[in-house]
Amino acid sequence: MNDHRAPMIAAPAELRIEEGRVQGALVVSVSGALKFPAAVQLTHAVEQLITEGVGAVTVLDLTALDNGTDHTGIAVLVAAARDLKAAGSQVRVVTADRAILARLPYTLGLRRLFRSRADALDLQL
Repeated sequence: MNDHRAPMIAAPAELRIEEGRVQGALVVSVSGALKFPAAVQLTHAVEQLITEGVGAVTVLDLTALDNGTDHTGIAVLVAAARDLKAAGSQVRVVTADRAILARLPYTLGLRRLFRSRADALDLQL
């Protein structure tokens, strides 16, 4: 008996990463699905930003992420924040995602997560 079904191949989730400067801070906006395998794109983007030079403050704006950030996405966020901090930038994370709220502060020692980009940008150094 022949099985004529095509093998299932998962399409990579769409992830968008945009960066720019706002009020002197580097703002990295991540939208879409922060899941394997697409989450690795954030690792490459942060490496490139560090190579180009980050400022005193980096805001990771995660407000437009789709629900369901997986373990790979969390691990990539932890590594990105760690690498940005090691490069001398104060990292401010903007999110309302419960999984991120529950895991990032403990892992990174972040004292505060921000619910809006404006709040993150308005905090004085």
